[in-house]
Amino acid sequence: MANPVKQSTINSARLNLRPFQWSDKSSVENLIADPALTEQTNKLLHPFTNQQVSSWLMSHESMFKQRLKASWAITLRDNSPPIGCITLTFSNDSNSAEVGYWLGTDYWQRGYATEACNTVVQHAMDDLSVNRIFAFVLPGNTASFRVLEKCGLVVEGTSKSIFFFNNRYQDATLLARVSGNKPHPDAPQNALDVLPLGHPQLLQTASAVEPGTIATPEFQQLVDQLIDTLRHFDCMELSAVQLGQPLQLLAIEVSNTLYQPYREELPLIIAINPTLEILSDNFFNYYDSCISVPGMVANVQRPAEIQLSALDRHGEPFTLTISGISAALIHHAWEHLQGRLFTDHLTDISALISQRYFHQYIEADYRFSMLQLKRRYRQPLVAGDPA
Repeated sequence: MANPVKQSTINSARLNLRPFQWSDKSSVENLIADPALTEQTNKLLHPFTNQQVSSWLMSHESMFKQRLKASWAITLRDNSPPIGCITLTFSNDSNSAEVGYWLGTDYWQRGYATEACNTVVQHAMDDLSVNRIFAFVLPGNTASFRVLEKCGLVVEGTSKSIFFFNNRYQDATLLARVSGNKPHPDAPQNALDVLPLGHPQLLQTASAVEPGTIATPEFQQLVDQLIDTLRHFDCMELSAVQLGQPLQLLAIEVSNTLYQPYREELPLIIAINPTLEILSDNFFNYYDSCISVPGMVANVQRPAEIQLSALDRHGEPFTLTISGISAALIHHAWEHLQGRLFTDHLTDISALISQRYFHQYIEADYRFSMLQLKRRYRQPLVAGDPA
């Protein structure tokens, strides 16, 4: 395998992946101080001491020169401090490499993991002549599984008791991609950019979709783009308004509840021209977030019981009665069609907090209250065919 004298910096649309520098030490320490980060990986144990971080940083150059490991700091294209790390651990006898990554919690659900991973996989195969890329995923880590699938890795099997994690030996799913293989055919191909807070189109009231246009290739392509963008950014809900299309169209899907066990999984819902009825006076405190307001969370009041009526992607009507935290999620999505964001519920900007602060100081108590809500509403989705 070809080994450059100096480790390369590689770029993607939104990211710079560069070798770590000593000046990154404080940024790394701040990122990995968040216990929520270490819950997602068996290789980043909490807490790290300052000395361990120092040793880790100093090891990168030597590890690369020995063709043992390449580690890149994940940074935004504005050359800001690192937001995460991605690595290739080489098995030179078989010309393969294990890919691994982590991101600071403020940067989850934005597609950065997929973008970084895909960039490194392509670099490994095209520039470093690695023949096989592989990775292990712990049970239930649907988000990482999906990231690796988007990068063309496919399941090869289960490795029994391969990791000692959370005080016990655990199995892991082995995924791999061999040089020359194309990305998984089901990986999102049509993801679009999401409009950010402050964009005037987010304030528009969406127009109803003409039923006669639903079956057209153009509208069906928009539905596919909405789904692909939802999955690319690992969102739970997304509106066409957020893609710059002021139409009454929503996509909702909750497929990974590993880190939010108080949520209910929801199959993919495509809702065209939805109407929403609040069924009771039961409201609850819901820590809301949005892909259009990245990195921020706020406590808002959301209804606990709603009824959603809409057309599916084929133009067929359906009605769903939804309760609990899923009702709050769908109410949030529906408000996008009214030109409203969760920030419109706030009377004081100081009510906005960072996702990192939420994960570190609030989520534990919030998780308990939401689990109680989940027990109260045991059937969050009733009637209808949502897909």
